Amino acid sequence: MISFFRFFSQKLRLSKPWRYKVPLIMAFTYFLLLVGKVDPFHVTMSFFAAIATTIGFMGFGYLTNDLADRKKDALAGKSNGTRNLSSISVLLLLIAFLATALLPWLYLPMDWVSWLCIIVELVLFVLYAFPPFRLKERGFLGVVTDALYAHVVPGFLASWTFYLVGNEHYSHFWIFGIALVIWQFFSGCRNILSHHYVDFENDQTSGTKTFATNIGKEKVHQLMTRVFIPLEVFSLLLFLAIVHLKIDYLVLVVLLFLMLAWANFKQETGETRVKHFTNTFLDRFYIHWFPYILLFSIAFIMFDYWWILVLHVLIFHPFAGKIVSRVTRKKRADGSTK
Repeated sequence: MISFFRFFSQKLRLSKPWRYKVPLIMAFTYFLLLVGKVDPFHVTMSFFAAIATTIGFMGFGYLTNDLADRKKDALAGKSNGTRNLSSISVLLLLIAFLATALLPWLYLPMDWVSWLCIIVELVLFVLYAFPPFRLKERGFLGVVTDALYAHVVPGFLASWTFYLVGNEHYSHFWIFGIALVIWQFFSGCRNILSHHYVDFENDQTSGTKTFATNIGKEKVHQLMTRVFIPLEVFSLLLFLAIVHLKIDYLVLVVLLFLMLAWANFKQETGETRVKHFTNTFLDRFYIHWFPYILLFSIAFIMFDYWWILVLHVLIFHPFAGKIVSRVTRKKRADGSTK
């Protein structure tokens, strides 16, 4: 159990996936709650079950990836959560994360679509990381695989699950679902290509054959700016148009966001122009604006669900994370002085 929390807390601290990926996945569930008809008790249980299974899948994904990259990360001098773990600790972690991922489905509604998504997600984790497949080093196939397991499958599974929680009340789900899959695929491709671009030198040092090391850093930059970012923006607008059918004021909030984002974009930063654009106009909207648009809609339209907004802030907002970090640092400092 100690290894479980130590490994997971390290991954949260280093890559911050909890704050950068999970809020958007939860936003999909909020939208399905908004358009569905669910009693408060069922919402409460489903919410916490969704958080638990998300932790399990995230932990399993990071653990398998770190296990497969242990030697190459050592060569590149990169941090690896499994470096000091024994074989028994790794086995216990695998069991713990799988249990955390799968046990919530004893409560959450599921059907053959759910089972298919869960199986595909777990299989993709293994195929992506480990030889003889190691799709991570199979050129563009690695990019596609990462986009699928990190964005497409989790987003669709979360949406499908809460569509079932809402007793399949949302009549336009398949239009919503298809638009979500297309948008998340292009967003996932852009995200992993950006990661490859940043890690280009480290991957060359460790001998990791990514899509970027195969075609070159400049071509990756061109692909992001000329292909995947435009496709991501277009598919995002299509998705938002579908959401707008249920949230009339969405277009006004998006216009407000664009004005504020443009003012922020004009400020100089140490980032590349492309990274500054995606951080300002895309990632910030995904992480903060879109989830809170849905949360405030739920809080004002369905008063019994106001607590979801409070919990989301406590769990995901950066301010809450800073408070936890300060308390942790203070405890460590107090312990070192004793």
